Amino acid sequence: MKKYIALIMILVTSLCGAQDMLTTDNFKKEISRGIVVVEFWAGWNATNECAWLPKLDECEVYRVDIGKYIDIQTKYNISAIPTLIVFNNGNVEKQFDPNIMFQLEASKGDVQNAIDQIMLKQFE
Repeated sequence: MKKYIALIMILVTSLCGAQDMLTTDNFKKEISRGIVVVEFWAGWNATNECAWLPKLDECEVYRVDIGKYIDIQTKYNISAIPTLIVFNNGNVEKQFDPNIMFQLEASKGDVQNAIDQIMLKQFE
């Protein structure tokens, strides 16, 4: 019975829009695949996470736990969380930083607009 409950919990978590986590091993590969939004995040700031990220269109969404992957945090000069970076084929296109209260002031619309602008550039 415990196994079934654990399996159900895993399925519910996966269906509720949980973002895939990036690691040092897969970071470069995943951000080089088109438009990718990465949330730099930490468990201690879970109340300020971007719950709307899975609802973005025309992109892949991932998270990096800065407590575990300090090398990635350092490479992108992440000084506060949550920070969002929009990548296009591995290149940083836009970065959204939090305020001093560790709250992201960018809205879903702001991030989607950045994604849409990248999409439009492809047709120029």
